[in-house]
Amino acid sequence: MWFFVMLRGKRYSTSLAYDATQQQDIYAILSILKGTKEIIAKRVTEGR
Repeated sequence: MWFFVMLRGKRYSTSLAYDATQQQDIYAILSILKGTKEIIAKRVTEGR
């Protein structure tokens, strides 16, 4: 099971569970990870 956490200031929220044994969830997990990678790369290049 995969869960994703969003942190904004001192507040956070957790996603619903993603089951890596289900094909549809695997694609969702990969999409979320790719999006996270892009956000991190953008912040690194901006110096944040």
